Amino acid sequence: MDSATLKQIIDMEMACTAVCCQVKTFSWGLAYFNPTNAQHYDANSAHSICTTDPAATIREIIDFYRAQGLLPRVRVNSLTEPHDLVSWLENYGFWCTPFIKRVLFWDGTMPVAQDSDILIRPATASDQETLAYIIAKANSYQVAWIDRYVGYELASSQVHYFLAYWQGEPVACIAYMEFPLAGFIIDVATLPDYQRRGLATAMVTYVQQLTAKPLFLEVIRANAERIYNRAGFRYLGQIQETVCFLHEK
Repeated sequence: MDSATLKQIIDMEMACTAVCCQVKTFSWGLAYFNPTNAQHYDANSAHSICTTDPAATIREIIDFYRAQGLLPRVRVNSLTEPHDLVSWLENYGFWCTPFIKRVLFWDGTMPVAQDSDILIRPATASDQETLAYIIAKANSYQVAWIDRYVGYELASSQVHYFLAYWQGEPVACIAYMEFPLAGFIIDVATLPDYQRRGLATAMVTYVQQLTAKPLFLEVIRANAERIYNRAGFRYLGQIQETVCFLHEK
């Protein structure tokens, strides 16, 4: 994956995150923050860091997040400068965990078929509690912060949520954010008892039928990637990211 495509995907990620928080611009990059939803870590982290003085930048990040009553967090990827920022953060007491996100892409040209046995409909603000419950249970998250996160996204005209039903019960959901030239799938979630019944594939193909635009998404688990391969997504590349937070004693 070339650097221009990588930047495009990271910019879409950050736009999705910005729906749920405030963003403050610094000389070294961006601070995303939302003290009312402190457990949403992506929305309470420093991003897009490019600095020639990492020591001063780290001190400013620590001071800023502490002033907001938040745990200082930093997300580092291959676009971060300096490239050894993780080592600097660790020297300041940050705990850092690396992981890899695999980027998948659908170009909009492959024919897709909707499974007519699964009912899918657009979600509205009245579905917030149901959506939050499904996402939280599917990912072992706490419902409270997910509920606030879903509320912010439902209020955005760019984010579209859909609910899928199994035998009359809402058991799965999907969300994507629309951009001028593409879409970015944010969430695909199915309640654990209803997984492996084709709900995720049905929801993805439903979104594909709604938009003529290419779609991007990211996966961490290999078994999830197979679901999207069946819907015509192909592997584009990977993003290596390190999540760092300051261990406060």
